[in-house]
Amino acid sequence: MGKQVIPGVSSGRGVLGKVVGAAVMLALLGLIVKSPTDAAALVKGLLDWFMAAVDGLSTFFRGLL
Repeated sequence: MGKQVIPGVSSGRGVLGKVVGAAVMLALLGLIVKSPTDAAALVKGLLDWFMAAVDGLSTFFRGLL
């Protein structure tokens, strides 16, 4: 029988990558639990930054045409 793959779980990373990923996830969970307002502000800021970057790229490419 073939190897089963669990969606969202990458088996190609090393131990260090998995430890770092787990640490980041725990830190984010801790931020959300301890300070949900600050976590929401952080997510909103990241989304605003991302949307500004997309807008800037689209303006650039429209300028090329």
